Amino acid sequence: MNKAPAFQLYAGDFLSSPDVQMMDAAEVGAYCLLLFNAWQTDLPGHLPNSEDKLRRLSRLSVEQWQVSREILLSKFPEAPDGATRYNPRLVAEVEKQRVNREKQAANGAKGGRPRKNPTESQINPPLFTENPRLLNQNPTHNPKKALHSSSSISSSIKETPPTPEGCVLSKKNEGGVETEKLPTEVSPASASHTGGAAADVATHIEFRSEPEWAAPMRLLAEQMIAYWGLAEYQQQPRMALTRFCRVLFEGGHGPVIQQQFQAYRAYKELTGERRHEWDSFIGKESAKYQNAEAGWLKTNWVEALATARTDPKYHASSQHRISGGPAASAGRATTLDRESYSGRRPAASAAAA
Repeated sequence: MNKAPAFQLYAGDFLSSPDVQMMDAAEVGAYCLLLFNAWQTDLPGHLPNSEDKLRRLSRLSVEQWQVSREILLSKFPEAPDGATRYNPRLVAEVEKQRVNREKQAANGAKGGRPRKNPTESQINPPLFTENPRLLNQNPTHNPKKALHSSSSISSSIKETPPTPEGCVLSKKNEGGVETEKLPTEVSPASASHTGGAAADVATHIEFRSEPEWAAPMRLLAEQMIAYWGLAEYQQQPRMALTRFCRVLFEGGHGPVIQQQFQAYRAYKELTGERRHEWDSFIGKESAKYQNAEAGWLKTNWVEALATARTDPKYHASSQHRISGGPAASAGRATTLDRESYSGRRPAASAAAA
């Protein structure tokens, strides 16, 4: 069987997929590359069941693959043979194209799509067609006489020509004009979109709606990225924080991490303590971010914030920072912009010197 050069990509279905909406730009690009490579294989829709080969086909680095592998592999479940992975939507597209090709080949073998109401001449065609050139083999043949004979025969035989499909016939009766609408044959392609009789030709895959936690999850991920000051070029940590939020929300821990992060941020602001690095705060992905050393889980930040708010020393230090005391100018490297990493002294210190 010849390999199909292309497949239909419905933009609305692709963009409205909850899994695609949860992907960042790098993951969407990697997913598209895997789809394109799966279509080009000898078994369309399938890829080798090797994570190293899949990573190379998606053109992700080793670090990026570790962050995004779970959501990408979920779009290519393992085949029963264990040797390949397949994309269900592409496999359905392969089957749809195969059915359409077989129907077109069958119609072509019959001389095209058959008419719905064939005429008598089409059912029982004549053995020969009267043609003056073919019949002019007798030297004594008279073309004018043959033409007159042919026209008289055709006028004596009244044969109703085949009616084009979908047109309206008019019949004159004594009481007036009666119109009759002939049915129109529906092609398989149009019926597949309108739900007609041939709708079973096309395979339709339903996409589930976006979960309720998707919007809060994205908001929390953006807050964390802004809190740790991650720029656009820092794709690896941005992807890791997004993945962290997605795993917790999918596991039903969304409200917990929301409360913990808000309390953590307020606690660090109140006490002036050194904040965690972003990776030590979220923990290890291999442990589903549930390891005991993860900063978000090691301490109950809601209780810690409530205790700190009742401690007078934190109130005093907070007022001192607001008034412009030494605590207000105390900063950390993670809160500085890129220009501050040049190795030179801060502008304020240089001016004081």
